[in-house]
Amino acid sequence: MDNSIQPQKANIRVVIKEKELSVAPEGKVEFHIGAINSGTMEDIVKFSVKGIPTKWVSFDEPELRVEAGKAKQVILQIQPPPFPDGRVGKYKLEIQGTSRNAPRVLATIRCTVNIAAYAPEGHVGVLIGAIDFPVTPGSSVSIPLLLENRGISADSFRFNISGIPRSWVSTTSSVIQLAAGESKEMIFTINLPRSSAANAGRTPFKIQVSSEEMPSQKTEIDCILTVSAFSKFSGILRPEQLRTNQPAQLLISNEGNTIDTYNLSFQDLSGKLLFEKITRYAKEGSDLNNPEIGFAYSEITSAQRLRVSPGESGVFEYRSRLRSRSFVGDAEIYYFNIKAVSAEKKSLDFSSQIKEKGFFPPWLLVLLLITFMALCLILFIPKKRAEESINTTQTAVYHQSQAVIVGKEDMGELLDGQEKRNCSLPFIPDTDADKFVDGSDIDPCDPNNPSITATTIAEIPTDTPPPTLTLTPVSPIASLVSPTASLTPPKPVEPNLKGLIVFESNRDGNAEIYVMNAFDQTVTRLTNNAAVDIQPVLAPNALEIAYVTNQDGNNEIYLTGVDRRTPMNLTNNLADDQYPAWSPDGNWVAFTSNRDGNFEIYVMRSDGSELRNISNHPEADTEPAWFSSDSSGSQDWIVFASNRDGNQEIYKVKPDGSGLTNLTNNLANDYSPAGYNKGNLLAFVSDRDGNPEVYVMGTDGSAQRNLTNNPYQDIEPTFKANEGWIAFSTNRDGNLEIYFIQDNGMGVFNMSRNPIRQDRHPDWR
Repeated sequence: MDNSIQPQKANIRVVIKEKELSVAPEGKVEFHIGAINSGTMEDIVKFSVKGIPTKWVSFDEPELRVEAGKAKQVILQIQPPPFPDGRVGKYKLEIQGTSRNAPRVLATIRCTVNIAAYAPEGHVGVLIGAIDFPVTPGSSVSIPLLLENRGISADSFRFNISGIPRSWVSTTSSVIQLAAGESKEMIFTINLPRSSAANAGRTPFKIQVSSEEMPSQKTEIDCILTVSAFSKFSGILRPEQLRTNQPAQLLISNEGNTIDTYNLSFQDLSGKLLFEKITRYAKEGSDLNNPEIGFAYSEITSAQRLRVSPGESGVFEYRSRLRSRSFVGDAEIYYFNIKAVSAEKKSLDFSSQIKEKGFFPPWLLVLLLITFMALCLILFIPKKRAEESINTTQTAVYHQSQAVIVGKEDMGELLDGQEKRNCSLPFIPDTDADKFVDGSDIDPCDPNNPSITATTIAEIPTDTPPPTLTLTPVSPIASLVSPTASLTPPKPVEPNLKGLIVFESNRDGNAEIYVMNAFDQTVTRLTNNAAVDIQPVLAPNALEIAYVTNQDGNNEIYLTGVDRRTPMNLTNNLADDQYPAWSPDGNWVAFTSNRDGNFEIYVMRSDGSELRNISNHPEADTEPAWFSSDSSGSQDWIVFASNRDGNQEIYKVKPDGSGLTNLTNNLANDYSPAGYNKGNLLAFVSDRDGNPEVYVMGTDGSAQRNLTNNPYQDIEPTFKANEGWIAFSTNRDGNLEIYFIQDNGMGVFNMSRNPIRQDRHPDWR
């Protein structure tokens, strides 16, 4: 233990326990030093250190009081600063002790401290100050190494780096020659480009140093390059000028170094346009290697999200049209903008336009009007003449008809009965042609007599008055519809719904995942294996699908897509993982797992990373669903079912685990909650009326009401966001089917129409 140097005889002797120690930058190391007083008087020894910066050195007792004939220990602590201030290397220390009784240097004790985060043993000595190097894209980091030849002869040492592109690394020389026992510092620099090639996060790499004389002698140091994230993107519209309903694409290129989600807002500058999202899907029955592609359209009513990996481009397909096309009009241009905002709130604006005209041009209307007026003139003149002739004829007929009614068929002054009795002819007004009508003629049959005078009129016998014409009333036409007949109400017409619905079904023998186009109810099978595939949920981008499968022997959360991409296991855990749910931005997935001994609510990134438990309760917490409660969609919540109060209730909690609130507070069992982005309603299932029904309530638990009101089982609700519809599973037809209903309880329709098998767990985007 004694390593002292005594220049002359003294009563105080100093010794040190450790000859050589190593410490990493920002670490601590201690040397134990002893002072022995062999004299007859008490003495005080003061210590100092040379060979290392004084700021790195401290003693627990700078002045050590030692009684006569006694020994005492002092601790020297060395703490180098963080890299790079704490330079790597071998530091030769001289520790000196001074006596107060005899102020002179008593002893110089030598030791060595190695400052390095990594110091391997063997022929090749390498000291490095750190193994984790933070760097920002577009900058560089310099890394010093102390190379030491621990052999007995001169040697050359070759330096190499693997795990990162060689073009990023620069050094003065990759080979250093050292004599036996010689050490030398070399510095290499990592120049990180500001591009998507410099992926954000922790990138492992190796530093390798090998002997040229003895190739088997080499050292490898495992290091980490921690790259900070940056955001940069560009985009283009294809095409910029559209026709109505013409498909278009917004192409976003992620030039940053991390996955980014872009919010896309469509801004109508004319107030007359409607925008629709185009979703591609593989049609049922098409070849898996060369599938036939179908298109689904859903109206864009809120900001859309596009998730793009670094160095890649994402495509958002859409189309636009006028809400109401003019019947007549020339071509007009309608302008609109698309605003893309990254997660770091950087934005780009894209301008586009639609050129549209009315169904008919204005000149055609003028031509039709002129043609109509010409036709009217052509038809009116002959009609006028015909009407005059007809009117004359109608007048004569009228008078004749009136005469017949009163018994005067010949328009004379005698009634038909009188004419028959005095030989006058009923159809001739002046029978004897004496220019006196029969009624004014004394003898209508004698042309030589004068007309009737007052006397002769008086002598004419009074005839019986002609009979009064009595019109017999005609019975009204009988009603075509009997007043007692009952009318059958018309069958409700299904609304034109949009979007995609994923669901599980055993229609092909076992439970598989299917997707339905809500517009025409065409169904496509997405999974195809012998395992059980259930509980699908469609991502906000309407492309990715999370679902549950037991193909690995236990329930896991997998990820696939409507394009039937290769499924990927997100959870990879031996526990039971179920009920996945997407966050509104598509970056997170909540799910249920019993990996901690009981069922809890977990959240993870959509790639399976950053897993955390947010419920942390000994009772069972299951069936999470995500929603945002304000108009901007910035305040996310997770609703779930829990039996922590003795029965199942619906709770809500923020993704960080705060704000836990019981929403239902009912003695019945409430479960299967559902919500949506920027929504003011939550749906859930309750048996409070004796059987499972779909209920709705406000996001604060207010205004709870029964939506389905049916004696059968109504379960597993899901919203079509911002369109007032809810899809759910029900057995009201004898088997489980997918139905949809308005959120006011009206308009119930069977969507799946599969009377034999079970269709359930719908999710609608």
